[in-house]
Amino acid sequence: PVRIGFSDAREFSYIFYNRTIEGGRNLHAVDRNMKIGRLLGLSSREVSFPLPHIKPSPIRKQYFVVVPGARWPSKRWPAEYFARLLRYLEGLELTPVLLGGRDDMSISEEIIKGSRMNCIDLTGKTDLKTLCSIIKGAEFMITNDSGPMHIATAMDVKVFAIFGPTDERLTGPYGGKHVVIKAEGLQCRPCRRRTCPTMKCLEAVTPEEVYRVIAFDKTTQPRQFSGR
Repeated sequence: PVRIGFSDAREFSYIFYNRTIEGGRNLHAVDRNMKIGRLLGLSSREVSFPLPHIKPSPIRKQYFVVVPGARWPSKRWPAEYFARLLRYLEGLELTPVLLGGRDDMSISEEIIKGSRMNCIDLTGKTDLKTLCSIIKGAEFMITNDSGPMHIATAMDVKVFAIFGPTDERLTGPYGGKHVVIKAEGLQCRPCRRRTCPTMKCLEAVTPEEVYRVIAFDKTTQPRQFSGR
């Protein structure tokens, strides 16, 4: 059998390949994997994400999605920051819908309590199919570096992604329409550490900064903002 992989693959996995590809470490994960596909004969230069039929969202009002959790603690923007941001976005007249796994339920509860907003909290309450339906029906998503972020990009839903220790050039939302918000001028990022004693890179991204990015984006421009 032909076993193809990158010559710089981690954990010595390259010793099991009989054909290796040079380079790719500094490419986005999608483009990196496309190199393997082309070696196997894939002719298309365009990247698409064919998906099965997704049912319409069960939510019958206009909304945006918030994903406040992440597997790594170091990738989680502070809950109080999310709460402040939701207050700023009240003028959109869109309902915030919080999504995530069971481990994120306490984070969502803190956000709702701090924002004093009329949110729909579906954290830990959806299966994968329902999660996809809700994401597809959203006006946009605000998220950390997370799995749902990649689902949104595959469905062409606008993403505003807040990045800390991870490198958006490698694992950020794929495609030109999405926006990554990150701290500038910090030598410590991207450190790729799962935990951090200071969380400096995420705390440096303020709710006010994220609000301005969203408010001046062409996706949301037709709407009125009245942050409080």
